[in-house]
Amino acid sequence: LSIDERSGKTRVRAGRMELDVALAELAKPQARSEGGRKQATVGSWRVNIEESDQRELKLIGMRVEEALVELETFINHAAAAGLQEVRVIHGIGTGRLRAAVREELERHPLVEGQRPGEPHEGRDGATVVTLRT
Repeated sequence: LSIDERSGKTRVRAGRMELDVALAELAKPQARSEGGRKQATVGSWRVNIEESDQRELKLIGMRVEEALVELETFINHAAAAGLQEVRVIHGIGTGRLRAAVREELERHPLVEGQRPGEPHEGRDGATVVTLRT
């Protein structure tokens, strides 16, 4: 939909969702061979989400700024992969990282909701995120 060359990101539409994706994460689709015939995909791009089946992001030990960059990429990939729920592990520490993560998730357009982890999910050291579908 749009490209911001200064930040190196582009806004793409995936179904009903719009995602901000780093230009480096985009790949031109490969022509597929079916029965000896090549089928070319014209005028479209796909996001490289080969690691998107991961439902968990570990941010423990990161600075807030770098953690929020990782969080943005993780949420975009998870949403593009059609995941409904993911877990972000930020640890307890001083609470600064947890607060920043939850604040960012609160305003993220692909996030439907969030909650602290249950005892088996990491309690307050983790946040469980429900993505918009």
